[in-house]
Amino acid sequence: MYLKRIEIQGFKSFANPMIMDFDEGIMGIVGPNGSGKSNVADAVRWVLGEQSAKALRGSNMQDVIFAGTQNRRSQGFAYAALTMDNRDHTLDIDFDEVTVSRRLYRSGESEYRINDTICRMKDVHELFYDTGIGREGYSIIGQGQVDAVLSGKPEDRREVFDEAAGIVKYKRRRNIAQKKFDEGKQNLLRITDICSELEHRVGPLKEQSEKAKEYLALYEQLKKAEVGSFVLEYGELDERLAALSEDTAAVSAQLDEAREKTASCREQYEQLSKEGGKLEEQLALLADELSKAALEKETQDNQALLLAEQIRSIEVNNETLKERAGAIAGERENKRSELAGYTKEKTELNRQLDAADDKVEKYTSRLEDEDDELRQMEFALTEHRNQVIEYLNEKSFLQSRRQRYETMLEQGQVRGAERSRQEEILSGEVSARRDEEDEYRRELKQAEEALASGEREEKKLSKSLERRESNLAKAGERRTEVTRDLSVNESRLESLVNMAERYEGYGRSIRKVMEQKGSTPGILGVSADLLHTEQKYETALETALGGSIQNIVTDTEETAKKLIAMLKRNQWGRATFLPLDGIGKGYDFREKAAMKEPGAIGAASDLVQVEPAYEGLAKYLLGRVLVVDHLDHALAIARKYRHSL
Repeated sequence: MYLKRIEIQGFKSFANPMIMDFDEGIMGIVGPNGSGKSNVADAVRWVLGEQSAKALRGSNMQDVIFAGTQNRRSQGFAYAALTMDNRDHTLDIDFDEVTVSRRLYRSGESEYRINDTICRMKDVHELFYDTGIGREGYSIIGQGQVDAVLSGKPEDRREVFDEAAGIVKYKRRRNIAQKKFDEGKQNLLRITDICSELEHRVGPLKEQSEKAKEYLALYEQLKKAEVGSFVLEYGELDERLAALSEDTAAVSAQLDEAREKTASCREQYEQLSKEGGKLEEQLALLADELSKAALEKETQDNQALLLAEQIRSIEVNNETLKERAGAIAGERENKRSELAGYTKEKTELNRQLDAADDKVEKYTSRLEDEDDELRQMEFALTEHRNQVIEYLNEKSFLQSRRQRYETMLEQGQVRGAERSRQEEILSGEVSARRDEEDEYRRELKQAEEALASGEREEKKLSKSLERRESNLAKAGERRTEVTRDLSVNESRLESLVNMAERYEGYGRSIRKVMEQKGSTPGILGVSADLLHTEQKYETALETALGGSIQNIVTDTEETAKKLIAMLKRNQWGRATFLPLDGIGKGYDFREKAAMKEPGAIGAASDLVQVEPAYEGLAKYLLGRVLVVDHLDHALAIARKYRHSL
């Protein structure tokens, strides 16, 4: 037996797949410092089951995965495989060539394989017992370990001698047997305790059994009594049912009469609905008239406000006019004719004002009746603001007119006595206009309150908008996180797809054959790619398939022979082929009774989904396999059917 080949990928400094072939005899690996010579020895120890990261010159086990450089990204897994020439069968396994591999992912998942079949680390250790090749064997001595062996404790050196003498396997079997014996003694002690405990319960349980029997007898008597009671109640219920049938007929007649009344009420309702529609139209017309009245009222209010401003100007300038009355007395006769024209114009204005007052009183009474409708003006905040601007414009216009009238009144004040009489008349009008002014101020105050209410509502809407913008920002952050997770998952999916396309994890011979799939017709795929099942059955079916999960399926035996010749010619190794024409229809699950046993889920060939062309393949590989829920039921069914399943 000798080391024939080492395959390394993603282990420490070996980023690219590396294959080193060895021949019989002495061979060496030479190179400068830092070239990775020691990494080859570490890879060998790692494959053989080394669990100490310190022994592999690292701080944790993930350090053995290629960490990447500035120009190359890191690897997602580390892989190493040792191929032994076992033609002398030094290893206790029925293969002339044995490949032991180990794979470690960054997530911490790890797996061991022997000839591409998943196994335990314990299986790897037992395979190399008494060969000197184990991770603690004398065949692999790293840097500084020679001195450690020579200067170590006698107990440590004895392990090396035991390994060389070939007794390690038996010592470990003895230790395992001793451990099982101790566990058996503990189990026997527990069983003894349980039996003694159960003996104390026999007496009370016997009494409970007698009470249970007595209960069953009384229960039978109770059932008979209940049957008799039921027969009596049935007769009474039959009589009540007949009476209820008569009542039902009477109620049905009343129901028909009620339905006729309902139809009549429905017709009346439709007629009232039509009349209500007409009334709504009339109400809409009244609302339009009300709106027009409100506009006209605003116009009259503006005119009243103009007159009030004029009156206030007259009051302010009254004193000044009195002082100038003496100086203007000489011009009184000349301006009398002009004053008559002014008096006529004032009379016309007073007449218009009286007409406006009549209209105001008329529309005020209508507005009081429609007060509820006017409350909708609170929602016209924007219109009110525009009206305020118009009021300001009219105010400036009225001020200019006021100045013109002041000039005119200054010229007309030459008539003192007549002016005094006119002032007395105007004083009464001023008093009336002041009352109107107070009313207008109250209305203006209400408008300002409505404006303030609108501003408060605007603030509330602003706060609501801020909350929505905050929620939108949070949603944007969440979208960024989801996009980032999606990018990570897409990268991982791309990596997994690339690994699947390159058939990572399969043996070298499998990969070489699948690389010829595009150029060689008849290669259908690997068994694992053609058989699909639900996630909860994957572990059971992988265990049942074992090494056949990597078998290559071809269409005919001729294609398989060509591929075998290709493997031999290129020295790519060995592979198992399953030609569909040689498999036939496979094996049907014959023990139908086993399907009804406790815990039985179904035949494995029925739990996979395959294309119709591969049904024979599924029955060939899984036709004699029964899937159960747990091991206890599996053992019971296996014993019952003499291990034929």
